[in-house]
Amino acid sequence: MGVALELPGEKKGFARRRFGLGTRITLGLAAVAVLVVLAGIVLRAAQESAIAILKRHLEEEARVSELVHRIRTGLLEARRHDHDLALSYRQTPSEAFAARYGQPVAELLATVRQDLERLGGIVRDPGILREVRGIRQLVERYGTEYAALVDLHRRMGSADGGLEAQLRDQEEQLEAAISQRGSASALERFKALRFARIDYFARQRPAEADAVRASSQALARDWTASPPPARSMLDAALDQYRHLFERYVQVVEEASARRASLLQAAAEAEPALERVLSQMRSARVLAYYSVSLNDAIGYTAGIVGLITLLAAGWMVLALRRNVMRAVETAVDFARRVELGDLSARIAETEVPVLGRLAEVLNKMASALKRVRDQHTEQLWGLQREVDSLRGRVAVQDKILQAAQAETRSLEQQAARSAQELASAQEEVRTRNREMMLFNEMSSLLHTCRSEREAFDVIDLYAGRLFPLEEGALYFLNPPHDRLECLAAWGRLFQERPASFAPEACLALRRGHVHQVEDPAASPLCEHVRAFGDPQRPYLCLPMAAGGDTLGIVHLSFPPSEAEMEASAAAREHKRDMARALADQIALAISNIRLRETLHRQSIRDPLTGLFNRRYLEESLQREVARAERTARPLALLMLDVDHFKRFNDSYGHEAGDAVLRALGRLLRQSVREGDIACRFGGEEFVVLLPEATLETAQERAERIRDEARRIRIHREGRYLDPVSVSFGVAIYPDHGVSAETLLAAADAALYRAKSSGRDRVMVSLRAS
Repeated sequence: MGVALELPGEKKGFARRRFGLGTRITLGLAAVAVLVVLAGIVLRAAQESAIAILKRHLEEEARVSELVHRIRTGLLEARRHDHDLALSYRQTPSEAFAARYGQPVAELLATVRQDLERLGGIVRDPGILREVRGIRQLVERYGTEYAALVDLHRRMGSADGGLEAQLRDQEEQLEAAISQRGSASALERFKALRFARIDYFARQRPAEADAVRASSQALARDWTASPPPARSMLDAALDQYRHLFERYVQVVEEASARRASLLQAAAEAEPALERVLSQMRSARVLAYYSVSLNDAIGYTAGIVGLITLLAAGWMVLALRRNVMRAVETAVDFARRVELGDLSARIAETEVPVLGRLAEVLNKMASALKRVRDQHTEQLWGLQREVDSLRGRVAVQDKILQAAQAETRSLEQQAARSAQELASAQEEVRTRNREMMLFNEMSSLLHTCRSEREAFDVIDLYAGRLFPLEEGALYFLNPPHDRLECLAAWGRLFQERPASFAPEACLALRRGHVHQVEDPAASPLCEHVRAFGDPQRPYLCLPMAAGGDTLGIVHLSFPPSEAEMEASAAAREHKRDMARALADQIALAISNIRLRETLHRQSIRDPLTGLFNRRYLEESLQREVARAERTARPLALLMLDVDHFKRFNDSYGHEAGDAVLRALGRLLRQSVREGDIACRFGGEEFVVLLPEATLETAQERAERIRDEARRIRIHREGRYLDPVSVSFGVAIYPDHGVSAETLLAAADAALYRAKSSGRDRVMVSLRAS
């Protein structure tokens, strides 16, 4: 039957009979087959585990991508609220800060924290969990800094009791104190302090804060020469102003630091989120490689098993010739199995060992076929799942790309919005500065007591309201035949015409605004052709108040490219500002002239143009006190028209009024500057001659009496009777030491002149 191994002794013979060569070869082949089957089972389990891990990674990656997108969106919304806070905190009442700025961001950050909690529950990788914890800390830091930033802006805000409002209130108190106790130079330095404070409110930079401090120090040095009580009051008001300003600077600096920390936290969160997504993608790639590796190992193990069977068959052929046919059959079987034909079978043989081997191999082939069929079916199922997962991954990739594109679009929009916001903030600062300057100018114009003061205020503010434009104010002179330049700024300050005729301005001739944007295609005013630059756009606005035309405001615009490209809204704003300036100036000048007219009417007699009795009583008290203080004389002349009733009875009251007007005109021409001529009542007049001796007063009275006799009044085709006047003269302190006694002495002297025959000068006989 075969070649048996020679074993010594009885036990060896028993082993030779019990385990022959064929039996040992059969056992070896069976062991190899078992190992191949076990290896296939193990590899199948490993492949299923790898596929499950890949599916889990794909699902986790999709959920993580969605959560990261929501977290990014929430942080962008929080930054938008921060921009809104920086722009509009001044207009927001303190009770509305929480609802408008704090609560929306708190809700957004709460949603971000919930998404981070979900993200931490999804991932298992320690590195990703560390990144998630870092992002959570950055979000907490962002929330803390933003809450502090909202509180700081609420303290800064000027809507209702903020530091800005307190500073302005203290500034008004300081201005009132300087107006009462300070000098004109102190007022100028206070205006410089106010402008520096306005610039710091608009820009909030250290350089503007240093300018405010320097202005306050200069203001403090200005009143060192003031009396101690006034200086102490001014120092106390300025110290309180400085204390409030330093508190405001500290709050601004703290707000800047908080905002920088807040923006840094937001900037650090973005790369951390990107690292989370990157690590999730890396884990998914590793899982995919693991599945591919298991496939390769499975195919390699199958091939190794088949090679092992071939090697064993070859050994059998080499050892025994009688099993050659069986070996060839086994080799053919192995080749067919190797080629994937698991339906191949080994025919039965008469050799027991080969029969058992054929049976085992046939069973193995059947088992392998069943396993292959099951494995193929599972592979098809896995392939379908992989295709489904790839489709979902493709959808998620598209969603992610769309989200990234949307994020980039949002970032671009945020950048554009930030640029537009900065431009809007600068425009708002410019408008606020113009409004503050305009309000301050209006307030100062209302306090001016003369036109000269008003023109000084206009000179100070007009150039700041129109820094790029050149302008001048022209007012009609009293005869209304010339327009005179009373204020100018820019180049027109040196090159302005002194005056021109009203007909030279088209705005006055047309009665409304005359604007020239293209000098080559529009009619020009004659005063622009004669004195201005005919190549520059300009604007002439009439100034009128109460139906009376007062003058014009002339603005010349620079022909620069930046101005030519300015928006229509900006040009319209300049025109509106010019109209408002013209209206405000016209109203202020009209009010000043009205006050002067009312004051003149309150102290002047409307018939003669002389001062009235009320003004005489005030002036006489003042002049007596001055004469007493300087120890110098004061002369008082009281005169009366002789037989004045005869004029009224013979020629009518209009003739009497004509006599009084002529006498008033004579007295105005006869007195010196500093003398006071008044109508005392009826046909009685009083003349005060400060520092005049008795001889000078008598000489002046005689000269006026002689001039009065030369008055000739022509009425209704005939001349009235000659006019004569009687004088009573009294002098301080010889005839009286008080206003009442001096007036009584002059009246007594006048009575004596009347009693002595009229048309004469009599000196008081009363001794003081």
